[in-house]
Amino acid sequence: MLQLFEKIINEDGSSAILKDRLTILKDMYAEIEKACAELQAKNGALQSELEQERSRADRLQNELDTLKSGVFAKYVCDHCGSPKLTRKGNRPDPTFGDLGVKQLIFSCQACGQESAFIEERL
Repeated sequence: MLQLFEKIINEDGSSAILKDRLTILKDMYAEIEKACAELQAKNGALQSELEQERSRADRLQNELDTLKSGVFAKYVCDHCGSPKLTRKGNRPDPTFGDLGVKQLIFSCQACGQESAFIEERL
């Protein structure tokens, strides 16, 4: 890169001007390299921090999934016991539907079966 600048300066100016301009260019190039090295170091630190935060987020998600399952799960599949249910809708309860009681309908993501639960009202 500096050779190209040197060629341009040789064609258009004197050796004194050439020397001054090359010195300025070398100083600017050194500053750019220094800034690049600093940015690369900062980028490395940020990448490391990002990986730590991703690991932490994964760990917290696993803890949350554990808390949602088992005794802490509000609803679990009637067929396989999985807490991974997707709400499909609701329907009147076959026994108490005339009284306004509804069943919540869920589809299990683990086994694909359908489960129904009576809607809890507080």
